[in-house]
Amino acid sequence: MLKALYFTSIKKDIVMLKKSIAAIFSVLVLSSLLTACNTTRGVGEDVEAGGQAIQNSTK
Repeated sequence: MLKALYFTSIKKDIVMLKKSIAAIFSVLVLSSLLTACNTTRGVGEDVEAGGQAIQNSTK
């Protein structure tokens, strides 16, 4: 009986570890996606500013 309780405890620990790893991975992926969105927006603004500078120099 003690052996069965020991293995049940190990299974619970493994499940908890897997959930923790999944949560950490999810946070990393979401933070990467949010950072990528900000970077893409910044590049778009830089290209737009460059286009405006070219238009202003031709006037």
